[in-house]
Amino acid sequence: MVPGSISSFAKRAQYKPWFANCNINDPHRPFYNSEAAIRMDHGQTGAYKVEREFTAADVTVPPNLEDLPEIREEIARYWNSCQRFDKAVGNILRVLDESGEADNTIIVFVSDHGMPLPFAKATCYDHGVRVPALISCPGMGRPRDFDQLAINLDLHPTVLELLGVEPTPDIDGRSLCPLMAGTSSDHRDMVMTHVDYVSSGYAFPMRGLQDQRYALLFAPWADGELELRIESMWGLSWPAMLAAAQSDPQIAQRVSQYRDGVQLAFYDLAKDPGQRVNLIDDPACAAQVERMKARMLAEMEAGSDPQLDNFRRVLAGEAPVVPQDPPRYRLAGVPAH
Repeated sequence: MVPGSISSFAKRAQYKPWFANCNINDPHRPFYNSEAAIRMDHGQTGAYKVEREFTAADVTVPPNLEDLPEIREEIARYWNSCQRFDKAVGNILRVLDESGEADNTIIVFVSDHGMPLPFAKATCYDHGVRVPALISCPGMGRPRDFDQLAINLDLHPTVLELLGVEPTPDIDGRSLCPLMAGTSSDHRDMVMTHVDYVSSGYAFPMRGLQDQRYALLFAPWADGELELRIESMWGLSWPAMLAAAQSDPQIAQRVSQYRDGVQLAFYDLAKDPGQRVNLIDDPACAAQVERMKARMLAEMEAGSDPQLDNFRRVLAGEAPVVPQDPPRYRLAGVPAH
């Protein structure tokens, strides 16, 4: 969204209630400084240029990825895409301020998934589902950080409450307004996360249940034969991991974890933020594992989850069934892979 189109929209909406949904291509692939991005983004000149570009030496490699040169380069490109995204958001906020409506507008900034790299987007690993969420509204006071667990569905009742609109009884999500107002410090003790079909149309269903420390992951597609094939394998990082796995047993194990999947896994996020050590059979974790299995089952039953029967099968020691119909679910323009 460029400043001119934002300004035109703001003028048309004056004196009337309005809503604008701004989706921005950055930081999706192709990332800044890749050959495809340079072709797409007018040679990355003018408004498409990032003033101070991050390099591979500048980045911090997150714990879900390996510290390899190609991965550092791809993270730098991703960070630069995020920088350009930040410029676009700045343009939106500047025009909103110039319209005179900034103090009468609720602003919600949110991402729908983590970065499109291994062990992130299109999975229920922590780096795939932990996303930023920022809310600005009239009269909210000084900015504050909250570390309570929440999900994107909570934004719907939150915005309704901020607008003074009574939500319907069956609405999904829980309003964040009590947290924001300081009238409550409780919100959710655990959150469920979900993946079903990916852009290629293949079904790689995954469910996650997390509290502030532990994560239980269920991947019924991991049958020992099917291999993961998703967009996060495009680019530099996944090929670099495959190459390094030829001589590094630890990276080879990590490649298998991602590509072949793990049907049921339990991780201690405090000690293992990269989710590398599966504690599902660790006797010291048995009680917590059983509690989270029971809670995941209850959540899936309450929501009529399409993977409920598969979860019951796995708990009973039986094999799950995941049918594949890629042509039916493939997004337009996405190659079959």
